[in-house]
Amino acid sequence: MVRRRPTLRILAGTAKGRLVPLRENAGLRPTSSRVREAIFSMLQGHIPGARALDLFAGSGSLGLEALSRGAQSCTLVELDEGLAGVLRKNAASILGQEAALRVLVGDARAPASLLGDAGFDVVLMDPPYRSGFVAPTLVDLARGAMVADDGVVVVVHEAGWRTVDVVGWSEPVSRRYGDSGVTLYRCFGDGDGGSESA
Repeated sequence: MVRRRPTLRILAGTAKGRLVPLRENAGLRPTSSRVREAIFSMLQGHIPGARALDLFAGSGSLGLEALSRGAQSCTLVELDEGLAGVLRKNAASILGQEAALRVLVGDARAPASLLGDAGFDVVLMDPPYRSGFVAPTLVDLARGAMVADDGVVVVVHEAGWRTVDVVGWSEPVSRRYGDSGVTLYRCFGDGDGGSESA
């Protein structure tokens, strides 16, 4: 019996319906279609023309979806070099937007050291569940000018995750989708750190 290669489907935009082949990886958990649809519903009006950042990129499902929906560019950060190569290939073959996508191999928990004061309009994060990566990554994003004024940050996490309050960012808004949650922040441009809250 021949096993079918895993794929994900672009949900909307110029590449709607296109299948993106994935590399089989025991630790990879692509963001589900339901959660991706919820994220981009929350981001209506923020994606067209945006400079986007996809941290813990993995399958690249969030970054590729953002490009399909009209983001000007997207930077993906992935620790696994093999996955990074797949992301570059998929961007070129599925979206035809290789120039609009940059893949960096590195630790997404410290984006400021990789990207400096980049001023992204939209930041997308879907780290491994129960990894403890979210809080330090948000604090690092809030330092300097990683997120543009009036930019937004969206975090995908396990249901029941304790939100993180970030100085200079809006109060987080969270929604639950089965075993997953989605939390959205808006940056007001003067944050310099954060702390956990219940």
